[in-house]
Amino acid sequence: MDFCQRRDGGTVALPQLTDEQRAAALEKAAAARKARAELKER
Repeated sequence: MDFCQRRDGGTVALPQLTDEQRAAALEKAAAARKARAELKER
């Protein structure tokens, strides 16, 4: 199991994603980054 370091020093277990879930999450994150970049340009 993979773990992620939290800001307060603790750790959180990362969820195990299927290839399809990972691809969907990456696509969603890219769309969010694009939307934030467009707002920043205004």
